[in-house]
Amino acid sequence: MATKLEIFDDWVQKNNKKIMKMIEVGSYSVPWVQEEFRKMRVWIIGNPKKAPQVNICRFISSWLIRGRNQEIQPKNPITKEQEDKHYAEHRRTGTNNEGFTKIKI
Repeated sequence: MATKLEIFDDWVQKNNKKIMKMIEVGSYSVPWVQEEFRKMRVWIIGNPKKAPQVNICRFISSWLIRGRNQEIQPKNPITKEQEDKHYAEHRRTGTNNEGFTKIKI
């Protein structure tokens, strides 16, 4: 019986054109996708019970979308409380976000 990693690798080889289309449509760079596939394989080895046996295309697509979203979003996003404090300070001091004094017309 084939392991889940072998099933995944076999699917990737058989569906190379489909994967290339995903890369093209998603505007992903090939080196980035190659690195993500390495991460997928490591994840499958470490999580064999959760690894996909069917819907491998969906697994790959979701992984790539999630990976790109994590790169776009900041590592430590500003909380609503921090944002409110930031703007309250600027209102109190009469400066805008760049630190310049507001011109009152």
